[in-house]
Amino acid sequence: MDHEIAIPASLDSVSLARHEVITFLEDLGYPPESAFEVGMALAEALTNAIVHGCHCDPRLRITIHVSCDRSRVCLVVRDPGQGFNPAQLRDRASAEGFLSRSGRGIQMMRSYMDHVAFERGGREVHMTKSWPMCGEAQSA
Repeated sequence: MDHEIAIPASLDSVSLARHEVITFLEDLGYPPESAFEVGMALAEALTNAIVHGCHCDPRLRITIHVSCDRSRVCLVVRDPGQGFNPAQLRDRASAEGFLSRSGRGIQMMRSYMDHVAFERGGREVHMTKSWPMCGEAQSA
């Protein structure tokens, strides 16, 4: 099942988009705790796209593509910005990375999702989260 959302590059749009995606997943039978984690990762990706990719210009649009089946969800967040070089991300475990004022959002995305990758020169973030057979009755 696929779902696509386009939002203005405004921080006011983050919570509405997050809520829409969580509701979409829960309506399909995904576990609420997993939908919450996907929502948290999405909020961080959107905040990065709005602040760094679009410089908080609400005339620009960010798209969110959600693709899911019974065992995983894939999100793609696209912004029209200049992008960045993912190889230049600081290691948050290093002293330099720990003291950095940025990069925590990417660390959070990676902690909530199974896979996070940056494509198209950093203008897209691809995130995947898997779980066993959502929507089916679980045996006790």
